Amino acid sequence: MPTRGRHNAEGRGSRGRRSQPALVQLHGILILLRPSPAQPTSGRNHRREHVPKPEPWSILADVAGHLQVSEDTVLRCIAKRHLPAHRVGRNRRFKLTEADLWVRAGGSPTNDDSQAGIRPVPGQE
Repeated sequence: MPTRGRHNAEGRGSRGRRSQPALVQLHGILILLRPSPAQPTSGRNHRREHVPKPEPWSILADVAGHLQVSEDTVLRCIAKRHLPAHRVGRNRRFKLTEADLWVRAGGSPTNDDSQAGIRPVPGQE
C-alpha cells in the first residue's frame, strides 16, 4: 500500500533531497534513481538568478544635484514643464532615470522658457 502524506518510501519528508543515486524495487525490478540534473542536489551549491534591484527613490535635493540646478528650479519645472514627480505626503519623490528621460525629451529649462511657449513632454499632459 503506498504511503500518503509528507513521507516518501524511504521515510524522509517529501522535501528531502537526494545527494546520491537510490535503488528502488518495483514489481521485482531494481530501478536506479538519480537526481535530476536540472535541480540542484544541495541548496547551498546552486546559484540564484541575478535579479536587478529596483531604482531607489530620490528626494528633491538629489534631483537638483543630479540636474545641476537649484531646488527652486526643480519645483518650477514640476509646476510648468511636467517634470515627473510623485507625491508622498507633503514631499515629492523622483526616479533619476525619469528625470533624465524628461531632459532628453526636451523638457529641460532654457533661457527663453520664461514666456508662455512652454510645452509639456508628450504623453504626460
